[in-house]
Amino acid sequence: MALLTEPLQFVVPVASAAPAPAAPVSGFLRAWQAQRQVFDALLGLQAPLEQAAARLANCLGAGGKLLWCGQGGSEATAHRLAALMSGLAQGDGRPLAALALSGEDTSRLARQVQALGRPGDALVLLSAGAPPAALLDTVRAAADTAMMVVAVLGPASEELAEECHLALCLPEAARARREEAELFLGHCLCELVREQLAGA
Repeated sequence: MALLTEPLQFVVPVASAAPAPAAPVSGFLRAWQAQRQVFDALLGLQAPLEQAAARLANCLGAGGKLLWCGQGGSEATAHRLAALMSGLAQGDGRPLAALALSGEDTSRLARQVQALGRPGDALVLLSAGAPPAALLDTVRAAADTAMMVVAVLGPASEELAEECHLALCLPEAARARREEAELFLGHCLCELVREQLAGA
C-alpha cells in the first residue's frame, strides 16, 4: 500500500455573489426581539421607579402598609410581589407590611381598599393587561382614604394615570411582553424599597 505523502488540502467553497435566502424568523426569535425592544424602553422608567420606591419606603418607614392589587395576570403578579415583601425575606431582611387584594370584580377591590386601607398606607396597582378604566373605582377609594397610589400601567391608561400619585406606563407591546415587563419592574421596586429602608 502506498503511503500518502502529500499534505492534505481542505477546500472551502467560495461564497457566491447571490445572498443565501434568509431563514424564517421563528416564534422564539420574534418573542425575544419583541421583549428586548420593551426592556430597552424600560430604561426611561429608571428615575420614576426609584422615586416610587422612595415613596413606598417612606410609607413603610412611617408605619404604613402596602396594598397590592391587579386584575387577570396582574392579580397573580400582585400576590407574588406582596408575598415577596412580607413573607419571603432574603438574608437578614425583615418582613414588610404588604398584602395583596383579591377579586375579579373591581367593586370588591374598591371595598377591600375601604376596609383595609388607612391614611398613610399606599396602594400599588398593577394593570399591564386589564382594561384600566375598570380599576378607577379602586384608585378613587384609595384617594378617599388618603392613601398614596403608585401604579404600573399598560398603554392607553391616561385617565387612570391621572388619578395616581405616580404612574409608570409600559410601552406598546403584546400583552405577554407587557406582563413580563410588569413583573420585572415589580421585582426591581421590591428590591429598591428594601435598599431604601436599609439605608435609612
